[in-house]
Amino acid sequence: MVEGSSQEPPLVKGSLLEPPLVKDSCLEPPLVKGGRGDFLTKPEYTTKSKNFITMSTQSKTAEQLIAKVKSSSLKEEEKAVLVMALESMVDIPEGHYVMGSAGRVGLWALLGIGGEVGHQPDEGEYQTDVKPFCISKYAVTQALYQAVTGENPSRHTNAQYPVTNVSWGQAVAFCEKLNEMADGLLPDGMRFGLPTEEQWEYACRAGTTTALNNGKNLTAKKGSLPELDEVAWYEKNSEEHPHQVGQKKPNDWGLYDMHGNVWEWCSSMYYFDLGDIPEEESEKDKALRRKCARGGSWHSRPSRCRSAQRGNFYADTRSDRIGFRLAIISNG
Repeated sequence: MVEGSSQEPPLVKGSLLEPPLVKDSCLEPPLVKGGRGDFLTKPEYTTKSKNFITMSTQSKTAEQLIAKVKSSSLKEEEKAVLVMALESMVDIPEGHYVMGSAGRVGLWALLGIGGEVGHQPDEGEYQTDVKPFCISKYAVTQALYQAVTGENPSRHTNAQYPVTNVSWGQAVAFCEKLNEMADGLLPDGMRFGLPTEEQWEYACRAGTTTALNNGKNLTAKKGSLPELDEVAWYEKNSEEHPHQVGQKKPNDWGLYDMHGNVWEWCSSMYYFDLGDIPEEESEKDKALRRKCARGGSWHSRPSRCRSAQRGNFYADTRSDRIGFRLAIISNG
């Protein structure tokens, strides 16, 4: 496949390549039936807005871990892979924030006034606490994925493009391979993994309460939008393929491409109401439940690229519009 090709491959089992929005579609979903969001030094308390309280910290977790890896007895090739995975990690401070977005209510709903442009029914505002964790500045690149697994399943091939065509299970397996390499090197109780849905949105927002993490709201649900061009590759500027990571403006915590480029798998199962996780659910039902993905993709309309937009996909879905971002999270 030629780099940058926009020709659609044949649909294969588990591949849902952002089809037209139809009932029960799980890519750019017609939303059906949430998420959960642990380490570092004691942070200094700061308030950024009435809806978003964050903590600032001076920890240098990634640098400390890289030094530990380099002085370990691992093989040189394993050290190189772990350093590659760690060098783009960013410390995310603990905090409290309002997840989701505001919808239209009462008379305003009847008049079509108010609420966030693009708001969906499953984005009801939900207050949550997030403990410190680490997350990469970038989505996992094809170079890193191939270094860990020996494979590159992506259709648009470029070492610095996000890896795509990986199912949720393959993303989890990638994290587990890194955990095997890093055995005994990460802080007690911590591991490589996918971020939860709550952690992902918290990291994406970086203190903002607007639709986009550059402090701006969308002026329309679709079309070419300057406010989105700053931070995202999406349907109007992507030229029908993903792009090299880190080319758009980062958020205030130094994270790139949280809007657009590729949807990013989260560890959370998808429930319609944010925070409404059943106390009891059979393992069979859990296995069948869709997984959360966030951020929108190079093929998405603007409204699908908002901080609060929630994607939900079957775990075996593989698409050139879905990738993932590595995090260091609590075992709990």
